[in-house]
Amino acid sequence: MKLTFICKRTGGILMLILLLPLPLFAKKMTAPQGETLLIYTQEKEAEQENRRIEGTVTDENGETVIGATVMVKGSPENGTVTGIDGKFSLEIEKNMESQKPKIAMYVKRPFGEKLNASFDFIKENWKQLFKYSTYLILPICLIQAANFSGLMGSMTDLTAMQASGGISDNPLAALGPSFALNYAGVIFFSCLGALLMTSLIYAMVRLYNEREERLSGIVFGDIKSLLLRNIKRLFLMGIACSFLFIFAVIFIVLLAVLTPFTLILTIPLLFAFMVPLALMAPIYLFEDISLGEAFAKTFRLGFATWGGVFLILIVMGIIASVLQGIVSIPWYVIYIVKMIFTMSDGGATSSSVGLNFAQYLFSILMLYGSYLSAIFGIVGLVYQYGHASEVVDSITVESDIDNFDKL
Repeated sequence: MKLTFICKRTGGILMLILLLPLPLFAKKMTAPQGETLLIYTQEKEAEQENRRIEGTVTDENGETVIGATVMVKGSPENGTVTGIDGKFSLEIEKNMESQKPKIAMYVKRPFGEKLNASFDFIKENWKQLFKYSTYLILPICLIQAANFSGLMGSMTDLTAMQASGGISDNPLAALGPSFALNYAGVIFFSCLGALLMTSLIYAMVRLYNEREERLSGIVFGDIKSLLLRNIKRLFLMGIACSFLFIFAVIFIVLLAVLTPFTLILTIPLLFAFMVPLALMAPIYLFEDISLGEAFAKTFRLGFATWGGVFLILIVMGIIASVLQGIVSIPWYVIYIVKMIFTMSDGGATSSSVGLNFAQYLFSILMLYGSYLSAIFGIVGLVYQYGHASEVVDSITVESDIDNFDKL
């Protein structure tokens, strides 16, 4: 069996925590107090379902360590201690071999590893992500698709009227109030869907990091409190960012009125300040800080890792766009077919029940796929935030172990 060890010496007692299933048969690791431990493990053949691990713990001088605690991480009841000869024997359940170490958030990672961490998290938890995303987002998509179909239906009718020459000089008057209502509905439910989706994903990521069993066996009751907290915080953050953006635009326009040459400076500056704001959501949702403190920390972490934030936004944005394009193909096909027939028969096809219903169904698929594809960007920013926190503030999960003797 392949094992990895994390070592800690406190008060003369050595604790070894086994992590499965990373490969390691002999590895030197330095304990916080400067001691180097050489740990050997060997695999013992077993015909039964469970496997037995045997090993010897020695210090840097080759002397055996007596009374060292050896346990499986995540299963503290499955442990043992080394004997007077420094040896231990531990039975490992077979189903524990396939368990991968939890994906830590607060870790310095190169760009490629941040992508891998994001993909690994989605791969490990895709069932839970899909399940609760469907519960929250699909009802929104059903209503939003009706508004979207009505909106596109008005545009199709307008095109047919233009083709037949039966339209006045004011095209907007021909659309009627339904166009405005459907347009407002699309905007409203888009914002609501984005709010719910982002709140849900951040709640699930936080539960994943806080629960020993990760997201295994979670129910909606486990998510509810964090979800409501995230919704409230994201709503406040959205209002604050909107006012900030409006203020920035007004300021840029006023400067441009004085002299257009200011746009050479103000537009790049606006872009430079907007990129770090992508980190504000994980900062404000994962930490119990005020909105003002979140803004300050956003720019502090964001500017320190500006390039990484920008690359995450670009790469995850491309992935999301590709997925959105794929799920949108059926809708575009039916829309083009409907438009062709509408143009050819003077608008009679636009009232076809079959085509309208098919367009509605494909609208649901397109909108639902768009929300799901946004998961990549949200999760990517989570691990970018963890990387930035470690780079700037040196916040790590392992620091709790390193400072155990000071608690």
